[in-house]
Amino acid sequence: MDDSTSPAFQLSPMDCQMPRRHVTKLLFFPSSDLEPASIAESLKKGLELTVQLLPVLSGTVQLSYTGSQSGRLIVAEPYRTVDEMFTVNDLRAHRDYDYDRMREKQFPTHDWSESVKPEFYGFSETQKLDQPVFAAKLNLIKGGSVFAISSHHCFTDGNGVARVMEIWSSYCRGEHPTLAADSISRSRLMGEPGLADIEDFPGLHYLNDSGMEVGRFGHLLGLLRQKIRCWFDVLKVLFMKTWYQLVQEKGSWDAKPVTRILFFSDEKLKELKMLASNGKPQENDGSWISTLDSLSALLWCSFVQARQYRTLVSSIDSSTTSKEAPTRPPSPSENPRDQTVAMGVIINARRLLQPQLPSSFIGNALLLAAIQHPLPKVTMTASTISTIASSLRASINGKTPAYLTRYLSALASVDDIRKIIRSRGPNPQYTLVVSSWRGQAFYNQAWTQVFGTGCERVRAGIGPLPNGLAIILPEIKEAAGAAGGLEVAIGVEGKDVPRLRGNELLNRFCEWR
Repeated sequence: MDDSTSPAFQLSPMDCQMPRRHVTKLLFFPSSDLEPASIAESLKKGLELTVQLLPVLSGTVQLSYTGSQSGRLIVAEPYRTVDEMFTVNDLRAHRDYDYDRMREKQFPTHDWSESVKPEFYGFSETQKLDQPVFAAKLNLIKGGSVFAISSHHCFTDGNGVARVMEIWSSYCRGEHPTLAADSISRSRLMGEPGLADIEDFPGLHYLNDSGMEVGRFGHLLGLLRQKIRCWFDVLKVLFMKTWYQLVQEKGSWDAKPVTRILFFSDEKLKELKMLASNGKPQENDGSWISTLDSLSALLWCSFVQARQYRTLVSSIDSSTTSKEAPTRPPSPSENPRDQTVAMGVIINARRLLQPQLPSSFIGNALLLAAIQHPLPKVTMTASTISTIASSLRASINGKTPAYLTRYLSALASVDDIRKIIRSRGPNPQYTLVVSSWRGQAFYNQAWTQVFGTGCERVRAGIGPLPNGLAIILPEIKEAAGAAGGLEVAIGVEGKDVPRLRGNELLNRFCEWR
């Protein structure tokens, strides 16, 4: 691509609010009669045609220095070649990468090294900007392959990635897909300033100049502030005169996040939905409970219960009778009875624009439906799950076309989009954010002709998910006697896993993978 003739592609304020990082998906394919070289060549040719249709895929996400709003992002040069965007990694001689063993272990992401991730030639993934839009890598392993794709979140959400992959697979099959102008244009998401303010949205905050983080120096300042807060927490513990006991227990603490996979069959999801609906038939009056509502409510209650911990003094007093160490020191000012905790569910906002954005829109069109609940009332009971599911449904129903119009206006009205931050709510250690990839059709027949077999499993990222993030993975259809349903990848601290696995109500509906 000729950099000099390619104008910058303007990203929307909503794009700029997304995490400034890549989201990586791993697609697992068992081996077939097709030669790996043939698969790789088909993928490369398909990507070449995809980039011709969608040149912005080969660009770089970076900061714009023009326009009335500071901090806006664009996609511009340098543009990468297809050889830089797509690489092949032959790991068939690597003894740790065996497809059959991975299948037996339910395809865990933590068993994979960084080497399977797509290449970012000349770029450092630690930097927030100047990052490639898209990259992919075909990893050949014994008995199959792992197809890794990475897309910058500021360019598109998961639904947009699924559309890009649909186009790519179509070209690989010899088809000729088209792309409507409104499938990529951000013009309707730019927002009209003056219709609403950031203060109208409690989950958003506008930092003053002293709190602003700009570029790499700002990032370092942010890290420094985090360190200061950590040391302040340590000093509070010292003030409680329990430092000696904490040092003794420190070796057994496991605060590192891990990812666990839970499977909910279609039958169990129906049962859970009935429980959350109090056994009442579903009415189309706005009060109905969806699968997303009931599943999110169950996950949050389970997560909060796993995160619950005894006070430090009682934990130390009982240390002689219990081998379980406290997962973290509580703040001395905390009173659990006075705490409020929050959950957020990410929803697709394409339908909220009037007229609606196409379902195939490649970009970010996401809103967060958030609820808060008193901590003592987040319990593992059917009535609590029903209450929380109903609250979540009310929050989702409140995201109307008028709400989206005002939200976009608020984002467009600020002088510097970088100053807007989203709160994780009160007591963020209990916050759970749920993102659904359910409708992303990676298990359909689109890739079968390319790989010779269908995609057997989809996984999110390399290594552990952040603590407090749950991703509902693409829906698995019933086939060959295997139950259909939903897998959920959830990031939790390692020490919380035993309590999560011991949750009887959760285990009533899921199996652990």
